[in-house]
Amino acid sequence: MMKTLRSCTSYIHSRSFSYRLKSFQNLYIRSIILIHGVYIAYTLLDNELLKVKKYANEEWSDVGEIGKLGSTPKIAVDAQNNVYVSFDDKDNAYRHYLHRYKNGNWEVMGETYINNSGKWERLVLDSKGTPYVSWIDTYSNTVVVAKLIGDAWLHIGNEPVSDSILVITGDHHDMAVADNGYVYAAYCTREDNQLVVYRHNGAEWELLGNNLADGTVKSINMEIDNEQNIYVAYADGNVADK
Repeated sequence: MMKTLRSCTSYIHSRSFSYRLKSFQNLYIRSIILIHGVYIAYTLLDNELLKVKKYANEEWSDVGEIGKLGSTPKIAVDAQNNVYVSFDDKDNAYRHYLHRYKNGNWEVMGETYINNSGKWERLVLDSKGTPYVSWIDTYSNTVVVAKLIGDAWLHIGNEPVSDSILVITGDHHDMAVADNGYVYAAYCTREDNQLVVYRHNGAEWELLGNNLADGTVKSINMEIDNEQNIYVAYADGNVADK
């Protein structure tokens, strides 16, 4: 079952959210809230130093020292409390890489970068802890999804989600992975700023629905609950992006 929801704010959803935190200066934050704490990944605006922190027991602590410069970090945490952060690596021409914090050390995941022509990435873990990253390819204006198999990044479907219904460039897409391995992608179309949802059923990408909103949409967020219902939240252009 798929449900569409107007977002109460164009920045917040249940898995993670982006915002500027007033108590910090000169940084952008990506965070994830879990029962056992709050994790944040951020880069300082003045030198692009990447930092990861955890808030628990009423105090902040560093999650190791990743020692990288970059931008646009995304964060996820698996069932064993291993922390994953993907980001554009400044030392590698801002190509997008994934790092994992495990047993007290940060390590690179995958033999190569995830993409070198993408922006507005999303990072999720499936129920087995497998990382998935989606992004908008800036050359083709398509959404691409990849998963980490061993040390290799495999494109889901070996192709973009759709090469006929193009995505509007910007932070207007999201993805989710169901327990059965099906991958879902939602994005805003380039032609008419409408909401479309696709599913990869293990063999191919299939269109589940288009024109799902009453007007233009922005800031799309997708979630799957424990009963495998799919939720898509968005900012509605007809009501001042609320």
